[in-house]
Amino acid sequence: MKFFNRFSVVGICAESLWVVAGVAVFSLVGCATPGGSTPSASLVSTSAVATKSVYTEGQSVLELSKAGSERCLASASEFKGKSWKQMVKHANGCAKAGDWKKLELAAQEISRVEINSPWGAYFHSLVAENTGDLPRALWMMELAMKKAPGAGIFHFQKGRVLWRLQNYKDAVTEIKLAIQREPQLIDGHAFLAQVFHRDLDVDTAAKHYEKVIAIDPRHRSSLEGLADIRMSQGKFANAVELLTSAVSVSATDLRLRVKLAQAHEAIEGNWEQALASYRVAREIQGRSKGDRLEIDIADKIKTLEAKVTDANASKQAKLDGGAAASASRAPSNKTGGKK
Repeated sequence: MKFFNRFSVVGICAESLWVVAGVAVFSLVGCATPGGSTPSASLVSTSAVATKSVYTEGQSVLELSKAGSERCLASASEFKGKSWKQMVKHANGCAKAGDWKKLELAAQEISRVEINSPWGAYFHSLVAENTGDLPRALWMMELAMKKAPGAGIFHFQKGRVLWRLQNYKDAVTEIKLAIQREPQLIDGHAFLAQVFHRDLDVDTAAKHYEKVIAIDPRHRSSLEGLADIRMSQGKFANAVELLTSAVSVSATDLRLRVKLAQAHEAIEGNWEQALASYRVAREIQGRSKGDRLEIDIADKIKTLEAKVTDANASKQAKLDGGAAASASRAPSNKTGGKK
C-alpha cells in the first residue's frame, strides 16, 4: 500500500521553508544591559508561510492570548509615558497583527527610550525579514545579539534569516544553538525536526518531533511528521495514535483524515476502522473544493466494504462451524431400557 506521504506531496524545499517569516511574540521577563543578565522569554510564535512549505498551520498551536501583547499602537504620540516593557507588549500586538509599518515605529521608539535594549533591534529584524530586506534583518539580529548574547530566541531568529539567505549550514547551526540555550524553544525543535526529516535522518527528526509533542501535545505538524516516520518504520499502531491526535486538532483536514485511514488500513484486519475513516474523509472532500488527492476515496471505500463483508462472512462461517462441531461432540441423551 502506498502511504500518502507529506514530504512527497507538500515537500520541504530549501527555498520555501521560510518563504514568509514567522513572528515571535513573547512575555518579557528582563532585558540585558552591558554587564547584566540576558533576557528571558516565554516564546509563542506564529508563522505565515507559503503553501509549499511544511508549516501549514503555524509552528505553534499555543494560544497567542497567553503571550504578553497589547493593542498595536498607531502613532509615536501614543508611546509617550510608557515604559520600554509596555512598548514591547504593544510591539508584540503589531507583530501578531502583521502590521510591519507600525511594528517599525514601535521598534524605533523602543530603541530611542532604551538604547541598550536588544528588543528594538530584534523587532527591526522581524520587520526587515517580512518586507524582504534580508541583509538588514541579519544585521539587526546581530546587533541584538551583541546587546544580549546567549538568548536562544535571537539565535532562532538569526537562523531563520540565514535560511532564507540560503546559508543552510549556518542556519541549522544557529537553530541548534537556540535550543541549547533554551531547550523548551518549541519552534527550534520543530524547525530541526523537519530539516532532518527532509534529509532522511529520521531518527534525529523523530527525537525533535517527540520533544515538540512533549511540550505541546497538540502540535499538529509535529504529530503528522512523527506519524509519517512511524508509518515508514512499520509502526502502524503508533502512527494511528499520532494521527488521531492530529485529527483532533484539525478535524476537517482532508489529508490528515486520509492518512489516518491509511494507517488503519496498514494494520491487518483493521478494515472497519479504515472504512470509517475513509467515509469521514469522503464527507470532508464533498464539502471542500479543489482538494486533490493521489488516491480515489470512493474506490477505497468500495474495496474496504468488500473486505469487511468477506471478513464478517468468514467470521460467521467459523462461528457456525464451531457450533456444529460442538453439537456433534455433545453426549447423547438416549439411554437403554431394561426388559
